[in-house]
Amino acid sequence: MRRPNLAKTKRYSFRMTREKITVENINAPDHLIQVRADKYQDMYEALWKALPDTAPGSTFNKIVETIKTHLSPKLFPDGKTSG
Repeated sequence: MRRPNLAKTKRYSFRMTREKITVENINAPDHLIQVRADKYQDMYEALWKALPDTAPGSTFNKIVETIKTHLSPKLFPDGKTSG
C-alpha cells in the first residue's frame, strides 16, 4: 500500500507550532484540534506499519492491537493514551 503525503492532500491540514500540530478532521473539516506533534508522528508511523499490504485487510481490533506494538514506549507507556 502506497503511503500518501498527507501534507499535500486537501483532506488533511497540518500547521506546525512549537510542540503541537493542528489537525483537521476529515469528516468535519471545520473541526480543528491541537495534538502533540511527537505523539502524532509516532502514531502515524505505527498505523502505516500495522496496515496489511494485501487483501483482505484486517479487522479494526487487530489493527489497534498491532499499532500498540509499534508505538514508542517512551511516548505511550504500555500503550496507554493511544486511544
